[in-house]
Amino acid sequence: MNTPPLNETKLVDKRNTHVKTSWIWDYWIEDVCVKQGQQRQIIICQVIIDDNQNICGKTYIRSRGSTGNATSHLRNQHRITKDGKIDKSDDLEQDVMVHRRQYSKEKQQELCQFLVD
Repeated sequence: MNTPPLNETKLVDKRNTHVKTSWIWDYWIEDVCVKQGQQRQIIICQVIIDDNQNICGKTYIRSRGSTGNATSHLRNQHRITKDGKIDKSDDLEQDVMVHRRQYSKEKQQELCQFLVD
C-alpha cells in the first residue's frame, strides 16, 4: 500500500468542501482575513464598477452557506438578480407597483371628484 509519509499528508478543511451552487458566486470570491485576532472567512464583491475596471470590493464575513447579504448587495447596489442585470424601466415599473394603493369605491369617487373640481 502506497501511503504518503505523515509530513506529506494534506489536511482538508471540511468547511470548504461543498460545491457552491448559488448564482451569486459568479460575482463574489472567498478570502481569509484576521479580525480581532481570529482568522475569518470573508466574501468580496467582484462586480466591476467603472470604466477603469475597479471592483466594488464590498466584504461580508462568510456565514454558514447563507447568501442573503450577498444577494441583497447585488440587487440593491448593482441592480443584479439571478436573472441578470435589471433594466431601469423594469425597476421603475416595479416601484410603481409597490406604491399603488387600493381605495374603496367611495374614496375613488371622492378622489376623482377632487381632480375634476
